[in-house]
Amino acid sequence: MGVSVTYGEAAALIRELARRFGSHYSASIEAWDFVPDEGYLGFLIGALLEGYISTHRDEKDRGKPISIPRPWGSGKPSERVTDEEFDQLLAEFEARSAFRNRD
Repeated sequence: MGVSVTYGEAAALIRELARRFGSHYSASIEAWDFVPDEGYLGFLIGALLEGYISTHRDEKDRGKPISIPRPWGSGKPSERVTDEEFDQLLAEFEARSAFRNRD
């Protein structure tokens, strides 16, 4: 029934699951309240790093802002859409939605 693995292979797979922060197994072992994904961990580590760098900078540089690169970038703010464009985008979204015929 199914694929069989040796005890050593099973132990290696379980160790890998325990090592990955995004697994429910790892969260359970660490007694976390939720399973953090890699984006959340990246944001958290970046925020902690910015705080650490700000605190441990030279005295003359302490007031200057710093920024750690984020995966989503820091581009320009989104352009505003007109009401007509919004209605069109919403109609396109609803046409593709898996929940379109549910009330």
